[in-house]
Amino acid sequence: YRPIALNELIHLRHTYPGNQSKLVFGNTRVEFERKYNKINNFRLISITHIKELRELKRTKNSLYIGAGVTFTRLKSQLIQWNNDDSFCQALLDQMKYFASTQIRNVASVGGNIITAAPDSDINPILEAADAILELHRADNEKVRQIHLCDFFLGNSRVSIADNEILVAIHIPFENSSNKYFLRSYKQARRRDDSKGIVSAAFKVELEKIDSIDNQWKIVSAWFSFGGMASKTISAINTQQQLIGLLWTKQTINQTYDMLIKEMPLNELSPGGQYQYRQTLMQSFLFKFYSYVSNELRQSLIDSIDISCRRGVSHGQQTIPERPVTQKIVGSSLSHRSAYLHTTGEAIYIDDMLSHVNTLYAALILSTQANARIKHIDIEQASKVPGFVSFVNYTDVPGSNQLNGMLSDEEVFVSSIALCVGAVIGLVVCESEHAAKLASNLVKVEYDLLLPRIFSIDDAIIHQSYFGDEISLGKGDIDQIFLKAEHILEDTLYIGGQE
Repeated sequence: YRPIALNELIHLRHTYPGNQSKLVFGNTRVEFERKYNKINNFRLISITHIKELRELKRTKNSLYIGAGVTFTRLKSQLIQWNNDDSFCQALLDQMKYFASTQIRNVASVGGNIITAAPDSDINPILEAADAILELHRADNEKVRQIHLCDFFLGNSRVSIADNEILVAIHIPFENSSNKYFLRSYKQARRRDDSKGIVSAAFKVELEKIDSIDNQWKIVSAWFSFGGMASKTISAINTQQQLIGLLWTKQTINQTYDMLIKEMPLNELSPGGQYQYRQTLMQSFLFKFYSYVSNELRQSLIDSIDISCRRGVSHGQQTIPERPVTQKIVGSSLSHRSAYLHTTGEAIYIDDMLSHVNTLYAALILSTQANARIKHIDIEQASKVPGFVSFVNYTDVPGSNQLNGMLSDEEVFVSSIALCVGAVIGLVVCESEHAAKLASNLVKVEYDLLLPRIFSIDDAIIHQSYFGDEISLGKGDIDQIFLKAEHILEDTLYIGGQE
């Protein structure tokens, strides 16, 4: 479907609510879910031609951003609006390194919000700016408005009804004579086109209480973070405790501890790097404090220049001339396939024409570990147009053993799947698309077996070993320890070696 009016879209969403339909704008998320998460949406509604979703304007009290406004268009308009507007500047700072140009050209602001990624770079800024979402539905003429901070429920869930449509985002203007500051920060694994490990947006409202000493009191504060929880999260308790305090280095030092207490992470926290992420959160706050103090012309005891501009990296190699007798030795030789690769003439598998009656296969992999296979249901898979056959261990001529280093490893699992990803079988179809579709429709029932071993400690408790230990040794270790002046003992855990 491709409605051209908001009323048509609302009616369609009411007719096909929830999972019965999927709204598509830039297709940057829907295609990702289809390809990698195997989520197939059989009814798509394109919303790229809805005028109301593409509105972008500045009203008396707020910025109005249609849910269908692309990031490229938003950036262009923000540059025009950026006249001492801290929200515009904060969003522009983040958008310098937000996604690739191709993504920004088609991805929408509303789609980014609905996706509710916990490590979003943009949502913390919208949340710190107290963004208000405008939601429409067919069975209620009253427009529902909800603050963005209440919209995110965690684990990519949002507070939206099955038949509701996100139409617009409102960014309210400040209407006080106090000073307002809003800035955004991000640390990623690379400079461009990378989601942040931690992203943050800080906003404070300050009131001047002493002109002589240039002292300012915190009237309100909003600290929002991405990458610190299962959703974009605000430090609500910290924000409340800061109200009424002076804007000083001592206050900021106390705030560091408040943030750590309010957002505790440990070695089991999803995403890992918990100490690094906590350090990033604190360092972003220091940058914000330095920026605000500089704007207020406050002195900083440990003031530093936090701006850093590094030129483009470059390098050069000087190759000395060689005697005529050394034309070959020391010469740089082109890779044998370099010409084919650089000219585009290299032939890959997908470039080759298929033989007549070529069939395509897709693997059926176990989703459970240490589980006995009870039943394999291929009924739905067999109905896929182009389905030819299902192959498992019963179809292997001769031995089903791989005869490798592990004597119990099989070509296809015959009874017990030892690990997730063990090959149970494969479907054979007339096309690659049909094979992938059929493989996702094969249903496997399991009996989960005990014990469930997930760590080396579990393996030791249950005495589950690979067999004879292979080790390298030199000298008498016991004697060395007896003669050692100091002995340090600890336990080290490492991941699997590939």
